Amino acid sequence: MKVSLEFEIFSFLASVVLAILIGIVYDFFRAVRNTFKKSVLCDILMWITVSFLVVWTWFFVFFGVLRWYMVLGAFFTGVIYFLTVSRYTYYLFQFFVDKICLVFTVILKILLTPPRFLCKMLCVYIGRFKSKFSKKVEGKCDEEKA
Repeated sequence: MKVSLEFEIFSFLASVVLAILIGIVYDFFRAVRNTFKKSVLCDILMWITVSFLVVWTWFFVFFGVLRWYMVLGAFFTGVIYFLTVSRYTYYLFQFFVDKICLVFTVILKILLTPPRFLCKMLCVYIGRFKSKFSKKVEGKCDEEKA
């Protein structure tokens, strides 16, 4: 199999971009996991996403060829990413996840206001009915004792 220098350089750069993309995906799922308090589902989704990215890149970009410099390039790029940029992307994702959760909370409160009001009204009427019914029952019991 004859491989050109352009393919080797392209493969190396693709492995570098893949490492950065995996770091971004990891930071996103870390922010989501922090918001929802250690969800196993979040871990599973992260690993499925990362695995899909790696396999897709390996087969469709590298054509199944994996060289040692691709692995080293991805490893060192990942280390550099996590030492420099990861903190800022995590805080950015955490900010967006918090804001999205806040928006959904407000929407949910708005949507649940009519059912809550209806439930309170039903509870009031049921309470009145109970008190009237219990007075009638108590009155009949007192008549029977006398």
